[in-house]
Amino acid sequence: LTAMMGVGWRMLRIQGLGGIAGFMRALRNIGARGRDATAAFARAFNDRDEAGLAALFAADAPGVSWPAPGKRLGPRHFIEQTSGRLEFGKTLVSGYVVSVSASWQDAGLLRHGLVLFEFTRAGAIDRVSAYWAAPQAASSSSSSG
Repeated sequence: LTAMMGVGWRMLRIQGLGGIAGFMRALRNIGARGRDATAAFARAFNDRDEAGLAALFAADAPGVSWPAPGKRLGPRHFIEQTSGRLEFGKTLVSGYVVSVSASWQDAGLLRHGLVLFEFTRAGAIDRVSAYWAAPQAASSSSSSG
């Protein structure tokens, strides 16, 4: 306890109250809600569920840039204009942003990349940006779902 008090006083002296407040804000994040929403995004994408996908987004969300940077589409237009199968891997949360390593298979091509989800403070998806490596021919050993 004495050591923690010493660290607290040192932090206050060096960073001031504003620095400590910033440090404490960083402890809040989208966490499990964000992870659950990204998994629901992949399910809705793979199921071609327009209503399910749209329900994940904030009402005034800029939408999806696929690939980024590019024109952003609202969730309904995005799912109408995009096809294939999406699989997510490693997920990282930082504040109100969730990054997910992803694989997207479409029209016999496989792309690996990173998808960034930005969330509102209320927990809805605000925008999605997908960054893909050059496509390669999908092998027959790839997972089909």
